[in-house]
Amino acid sequence: MKYALLVIALAIASYFGYQEMKPPPPPPPAPVIPAVPPCIVDNANLAKVIHAANDDHKDVRWQSLEFLDANWCDTQAQQVIFKKLRTDESSEIRGKIAEQILATHKGHDVSQNLIWALRDPDASVRIAALKALAQVGDYSAAPNVTTALSDIDEGVRLQALKTLTTLQNLEKEQILEEQEAAKRKAEEAAQKKQELGAGLW
Repeated sequence: MKYALLVIALAIASYFGYQEMKPPPPPPPAPVIPAVPPCIVDNANLAKVIHAANDDHKDVRWQSLEFLDANWCDTQAQQVIFKKLRTDESSEIRGKIAEQILATHKGHDVSQNLIWALRDPDASVRIAALKALAQVGDYSAAPNVTTALSDIDEGVRLQALKTLTTLQNLEKEQILEEQEAAKRKAEEAAQKKQELGAGLW
């Protein structure tokens, strides 16, 4: 009887010992990030949408541009939007391209096209481009924004100052964040060094 109890006790101890020694379960698989959804129309029909960007009616042109914006990952769509910013006959469309489409994207091409729009003959488009540059937050555009301070339209000059202020504040915030991150990193390194030193005693 004592032998049987000893065997059971050893079996239980072995079981719990195994539970403690066995490797932890593997981590769960990384979540699958869905790819950018493809365009719902094929190339032939996309060409029709692009053609609609030159429709005689401005509302049709704008709806075409909104569809192309929804497919921004397509470089062909981007080039059509950039071209319409420069060439569309409607200042309303050109302004909406700047403020409602390009303002939601970033990148060198976006900034350069918005900078080009600062020379648009219509003041409302120049103002829209300045607002978009502020939203994009590209500090390198500051010299070009500064030139708008000499614009003949007072609304453009006012928006240029607002955009410069926004860009300055954004840059200051980024510098402060980088300084704070560097400070935290230095503190963590000092803490680890201190813990290692304490472990040697």
